[in-house]
Amino acid sequence: MAPRTSRAKAHKLKGEKKKKEEKILPAAIDIVVVLPDGNEITLKGITTDRLLDIRRLLAVNVQTCHLTNYSFHHEVRGSKLQDMLEVSVLKPCVLDLVEEDYTEDLAIAHVRRLLDIVACTTSFGSSGKQAEPKSSQEPIKTLGQGAAALNPAAHMAEANGNMPPAGEDFEGRQEVSAQAMESVPRAEIDKAVIVKSEKRVFKGKPEAAAAIAAAKEATEKGDMTGMCPPSKLGQFYEFLSFSHLTPPLQFLRRSLKQTLDKKREGDFFVLDVRLCNGKLVTVTVCDKGFSSCSKQQVCDHSLVALLCRLSKAFTKAYDDLMKAFVERNKFGNLPYGFRANTWVVPPVAAEAPSTFPALPVEDETWGGDGGGKGRDKEGSMRPWARDFAILAAMPCKTPEERQIRDHKAFLHHNMFIDIAVTQATDVIQEVSEKDSQGGITPDVDDILHVDTRCNLKLTVRRDTGVASKKLVMKIDSSQAHNLSNNGLAEKNLLKGITADESTTIHDTQMLGTVIVRHRGFIAIVEAAGTSIESGEVLPTDLAVEEHPEGGANALNLNSLRTLLHKRPAGAVRPPSDAEELQSAGALVNSMLEESLTQLEQESKSSSHDCIRWELGACWVQQLQTQAVAEKEAAEGKAKEGANGPSAGSEKNFKSFISA
Repeated sequence: MAPRTSRAKAHKLKGEKKKKEEKILPAAIDIVVVLPDGNEITLKGITTDRLLDIRRLLAVNVQTCHLTNYSFHHEVRGSKLQDMLEVSVLKPCVLDLVEEDYTEDLAIAHVRRLLDIVACTTSFGSSGKQAEPKSSQEPIKTLGQGAAALNPAAHMAEANGNMPPAGEDFEGRQEVSAQAMESVPRAEIDKAVIVKSEKRVFKGKPEAAAAIAAAKEATEKGDMTGMCPPSKLGQFYEFLSFSHLTPPLQFLRRSLKQTLDKKREGDFFVLDVRLCNGKLVTVTVCDKGFSSCSKQQVCDHSLVALLCRLSKAFTKAYDDLMKAFVERNKFGNLPYGFRANTWVVPPVAAEAPSTFPALPVEDETWGGDGGGKGRDKEGSMRPWARDFAILAAMPCKTPEERQIRDHKAFLHHNMFIDIAVTQATDVIQEVSEKDSQGGITPDVDDILHVDTRCNLKLTVRRDTGVASKKLVMKIDSSQAHNLSNNGLAEKNLLKGITADESTTIHDTQMLGTVIVRHRGFIAIVEAAGTSIESGEVLPTDLAVEEHPEGGANALNLNSLRTLLHKRPAGAVRPPSDAEELQSAGALVNSMLEESLTQLEQESKSSSHDCIRWELGACWVQQLQTQAVAEKEAAEGKAKEGANGPSAGSEKNFKSFISA
């Protein structure tokens, strides 16, 4: 007998349903990490996490936040697992944390990590921590402790401080009678109940109680500012500060007296550590870890573990700090990587900028920097032009392929910007010094200097003093590619109306160009490097370095900045004479007035209007959206004509017209 049609359809639907169920959502999973000392900690993750995410969880865990140089071992997968390995393939999900040997750079990073953890005890000013009031130390009575929990009059008496002796109950006493209850106004009873409730809710939280009280007082007075007070920067750093705790370290620095006279193989440098109790400890740093320069010769892979073995005072201070972190945020998320020049600086820096020490993550003594990679030697000799061509040739047909390519392009382009800005400012400084000594005669097209370094071509021109002439180069490097204004507009318009998900990366000429304005000069930086031969088949992948610590400082991709109070060597102090300052201000005002006058005098016909290619892309998208809306409206009208007009549609149309 031939198979029935209905049976075949049912089989097909069942297959489609099974295919839809293959897309499984991430699920919570417990990851057990066995520490070198035998202790175990359980981390909460999801099935899509990778070992890199496990490193992030360990970095904010109070038991493991000081560890920096380790690998993972699994009983099935083996040793030194890759960070990109997903934890869902680890069965059982138990990892052994294995300590690895240090290099000198890794040892410096380990020291910087400890300094970064304890920086919150000294670097952010007052913590805002206040002693709890006596009322918050009183025992809290629950609903099971007699009728006082349910009796409004009992709340009144307790709020006024007229509490009965311990062990007595309001229910068994005749002091609060019906006449007494009637004599008490209802508003006061309600107010007493609210006060008592607030005491219970905000017990141990004086800051929250004070804020609520101030808001209520402002509400009664009708003060809008007091009802919602503006946030203050100092309060932000008070949350990060733990200055009320004893700092575990007074200082930690390279030893000036102790040197490695009898240097053994693997020894790097010597540290002087002043602990919280004033004890000075000398530590030798080697490839195996840290060891004390004493008769005992105590050695450990972690600096924190070594200091804990040498001093009980340090152990207590460090444990108190970790306990404070947990109390501040019960989910862990221990903050680290503080930077002074990311957005703002702590108020203590504004009070005494000359004495404000560099935060550990930016302290060059311990390998810190501004966050960017412009000074790294690894990326200074990359063949930039070839790298951008490889990125443009990477596969991009599916969303997954585009995601991989865009991620690598984002990281690589940010490294290119860092190095381009660093090299451009160095070249401009050299040109500025030569120009101040005797002047520089410009070459063709007002080019002052051309240089090639780090596979970058740098062209330096003198910046114009007219503000109205700076717009074109800011939008597009037309002067770098010798394009006229009309040619630039046509190029951007064509680029916009033909744009897709790969337009930015495929335009390697613009991707590899950076314009830097500095000290009255303009430096146009273009990617150079190994040329691509005609007919050469480019690789379909590019090795790009990921951000350290799993992107913990991802907000500082391009933070190559300098604090204002730090002047470079040989810098001349600004003039303090009032007349010189006044003349400088007059010069700035005259330049602005001249620029505004020229802008007003330019007619619309002679103005150099520019169009960004993104506007063309938005225009095309708007037209496509409008076309889809018109098509849907036409289909709805045709359907309405076939079925006859309805009263509802006519009513909606009339309301739309009247609106």
